[in-house]
Amino acid sequence: MKETGLKRICTIVLLTLLITCLGASINMLRPKAEAPKAYAPVFSHESGWYKNKFNLSLSTKEPDAKIYYTLDGSIPDENSLLYTGPISIKNRTEQANTISEIKTAINNDNKPRTNVFKGNVIRARVYKDGYEPSDLVTHTYFVDKKQSDRYSFPVVSLVCDPDDLFDYERGIYVPGKIYDERINYAIPDYEREANYTQKGIEWERPVHIEFFETDGSLAFKLDAGIRIHGGATRATLQKSLRIYARAEYDKQNTIDYRIFPNATKADGSPLEKYKRLLLRNGGNDFWDSFFRDAFMQDLVAHTGLDRQSSRPAIVFINGEYWGIHNIRERIDDHYIANKYDIDTNRVVILEGDGWLAEGADGDELHYKNMIDFLYEKDISLKENYDYIKTQMDVDNYIDYQISQIYFANDDWPGNNIKFWRVRTDEYIEEAGQLDGRWRWILFDVDFGFGLYKHLDGYKHQTLSFAMQENGPDWPNPDWSTFLLRTLMKNEDFKQSFVNRFADHLNSSFSTPRVLSKINEFEKLYKAEMKEHIYRWNTMGSVNDWEDRVYVLKHFAEKRPGSMYSQLNRVLDLGGTSKLTLDCDDDKGYIKVNSISIKRGEVGIGDRPYPWTGMYFNQVPITLTAVPYEGNSFIGWEGDISEDLRDQARITLSLDQAISLTASFDGTGGSSSKGAGLFSGKGLVFIVPLALLILFGLVLLALAKRQHRL
Repeated sequence: MKETGLKRICTIVLLTLLITCLGASINMLRPKAEAPKAYAPVFSHESGWYKNKFNLSLSTKEPDAKIYYTLDGSIPDENSLLYTGPISIKNRTEQANTISEIKTAINNDNKPRTNVFKGNVIRARVYKDGYEPSDLVTHTYFVDKKQSDRYSFPVVSLVCDPDDLFDYERGIYVPGKIYDERINYAIPDYEREANYTQKGIEWERPVHIEFFETDGSLAFKLDAGIRIHGGATRATLQKSLRIYARAEYDKQNTIDYRIFPNATKADGSPLEKYKRLLLRNGGNDFWDSFFRDAFMQDLVAHTGLDRQSSRPAIVFINGEYWGIHNIRERIDDHYIANKYDIDTNRVVILEGDGWLAEGADGDELHYKNMIDFLYEKDISLKENYDYIKTQMDVDNYIDYQISQIYFANDDWPGNNIKFWRVRTDEYIEEAGQLDGRWRWILFDVDFGFGLYKHLDGYKHQTLSFAMQENGPDWPNPDWSTFLLRTLMKNEDFKQSFVNRFADHLNSSFSTPRVLSKINEFEKLYKAEMKEHIYRWNTMGSVNDWEDRVYVLKHFAEKRPGSMYSQLNRVLDLGGTSKLTLDCDDDKGYIKVNSISIKRGEVGIGDRPYPWTGMYFNQVPITLTAVPYEGNSFIGWEGDISEDLRDQARITLSLDQAISLTASFDGTGGSSSKGAGLFSGKGLVFIVPLALLILFGLVLLALAKRQHRL
């Protein structure tokens, strides 16, 4: 019995131990319950502009919790400042510069001339025993008597851990360790490797963004990723920055704000969401006007070319003034998808001579096959040219080439080339920009308008440059000029190119229009240039900057004449003749090739007639007389043959100056003056008609009543 009892006790003990061990094992395998996250700190004041200094209070709903904060952009932890009472928020300009004194390029001293204007950056977190630290909260405060009126531009506050930008080993904004380890004195500064030349997500850093509109209101805030952007300009003192909206930084995942008031999708609806943005440093124009690229792209906005919208802003990094940056759209699959309301996986973007930038393996073959076709076939034949027009948008390509050539961009055509299509099995004729044809994107045109050639820039023989065979490896290697010089062998293409170029020179590229656009940009930027110059020491004074802007104005005055000469010589045309047109513009207007000569059109004044333009001899041009509603075309008067006088649409080949007047008849007025039935004249017709109908209805009612009786 004793032995049996002992066995029973041992069995129970062993089972107990077994169950205990098994339970422990299960517990070890079972995921531990996550500690709750502490509530985020509450700030007594919202980010923004304030006239006078004030005390900022931080609070939390967590009992027995502590708030830690930083003032330099770093992420607070339990070694940071412990909040014990209100924080003084004031104008900090008199305090010594900190990050502004850091060397951001190899050989240049970029220290500010004076103490820069400074805001207050507060980052705070709540810590509590047994809890996960709270979400990080970041606010930016500016104190100035003028408040938001201090700047005419919107203000962007970037808040980063300083080490992410300026640390020797991991800082993305400095030459750093990589420069010291890989230094090569045999190559120019802009080609040397450095921390700031590194690319890829491993060189992306977290950033908090706050965007303040010109009225001081906080338009949006976002946690995002930041990288250095650009090619050779990465070596510039002030860097271009690339912003990534990602879910891993912020659940919002997009920038939901209409940053560019005039930017629209292809269907005309406003652009209000962005996945990528650039804060651009002016590119190669950093030392000059600073707005060259933005101005040139704006100059051709009306053409429908895919290009980057632009808006200047004042940027602060960790509370210190960092100068003017041009906010730009980044050209990638998100840009195309956003503009045309399609999925990014349908977008194909190629660069250079056809290497794949966005898309799937094999997407580049469509373009390479087109190029092979041009090598093998005689493009002068109509059927071959018609086929090419199903593979690429020829009109888009012509506008793209004309723009680059007029700009005198000699950092092209072998550089800064991007073109795109929607992936389709075949050409879809009625699908607009989603038809599967290649279209070209205009970007990074900083070299244009005489950047490095100054007052002689207008002379650049860009047309020859863009058609040269066996050019240098950079910037116009043979492959980069092949498409244009091959298409020029087709007379229809050549005629379209020449006429479209002349249309531009007579309207959008006319000297008055271009000068007006330059003056607009000069006025916009001038108010903020002094502080920017003092921050980066780009030149001596605002007067020096105005001298650089004058280079653009000089180019605008001289370039049209140079282009007429180049076109005539390179394409072997027969010179030019003056075309003078007139009409009663209350009754109608005249269209010349692709431009409508009427009020409100690009490059056309408020008093369009009589209008004069220059066109090339023996290159047929098309004139169309277009009456407004209520009017009719009677005929042409002037230097024209009798058989064409009564035709509203005519084609002419000039060989001398001619003058024509389109005659209209009728009582209608221009659409801009309210033509139509409900205009003043239209009512003369519609009111008696309405009374007549009413009288008829009364008679009908009386007849029915009489019938019933």
